Amino acid sequence: MNTSYDPDVEYVDGDRMSQMLERLEEFDQKGVPHIWLIDPRLELTRAEIFQQ
Repeated sequence: MNTSYDPDVEYVDGDRMSQMLERLEEFDQKGVPHIWLIDPRLELTRAEIFQQ
């Protein structure tokens, strides 16, 4: 898993982005095959989420 700095990633209040990346690394180390991130700020319809 690449957790290097990406200037296109939006900064999250405080140090939450670093905490999230550490948590994702933990899941990756445990062998979790798929890790989904959902941005609660987005308001998508079901059709938009599952469009082909």
